[in-house]
Amino acid sequence: MPVRTAFRLAALARKKQLFEAGNPDSCELLRQRILPGLVEFEGFRGGLAEPVVTGGFRFLLKLARGGRRPDREGLIALRDAIIPGTKAGLRLVPAKPLYPAHAPLPPGAVGPALDRFFEWTRSPGFAEMHVVAQVTVTQIRLHEIYPFGEGTEVAVSLLAHWFLLAQGYLLPAYRFADAAEFDQALQAGLEFRTEDLMDLNLRALGRAYNLGLEDS
Repeated sequence: MPVRTAFRLAALARKKQLFEAGNPDSCELLRQRILPGLVEFEGFRGGLAEPVVTGGFRFLLKLARGGRRPDREGLIALRDAIIPGTKAGLRLVPAKPLYPAHAPLPPGAVGPALDRFFEWTRSPGFAEMHVVAQVTVTQIRLHEIYPFGEGTEVAVSLLAHWFLLAQGYLLPAYRFADAAEFDQALQAGLEFRTEDLMDLNLRALGRAYNLGLEDS
C-alpha cells in the first residue's frame, strides 16, 4: 500500500471517529453541505440533469436505510430512478468506449459478469477490504461491465456510494472541479492502476468529514 494511501486511511479513521463522537445530524449535513456538489459532479460526468441525479440520490438513501446491502436488483432500481418513466433491462447492444483503455463487455457477457461481481461482494475477501477500496474497485469493475446504456455512469456511482452508506460512512464530497481528475484516475484504474482513484475517493470522503467537523 502506498504511504500516502495509508496516511489518508488513518486520517479518515480519525475524522470519522471525531465526527461520530460529536453526534452532528448527518442527514442534514448530507442535504445541506455534501449533496449539492456531489449532484453537480455526478450530473456533469453522466450527462444528466441535476434534478434527475438528485432523485437518484434520494432513492439511494431510501435503499440504504434499514441495512440493505448493494445487489443487482438495487443497481437496476437505481438506474430506473434516474431515468424516469423507463425500466432498465441490461444492455443488449455494444457500448461505446468512454476512454481509449475502456473496453465494455459484449452484451451477452453483462448479466453473468454482474452475477459474478455481486457474488464477489458477498465474499470474505471483499469484506476484508477497506470500504474505500470497495468503492474504488466497484467503480472500475462496473464501468468495465457497463450494464446499461443511458444512465450507466450515474447508476454505477450510486451503487458504489451504497457501500459507504451500508457501513455507516458519509457520502464523498466530490467537487465539480474533480471531474477531470476522476476521469483520468478511472482510465488508470481500467489499466489496473488503482492508486489515483483510491486517493481521489479518500480525499473526497475526508472532505465530507471535514465539513461535518466544521458543523459539530
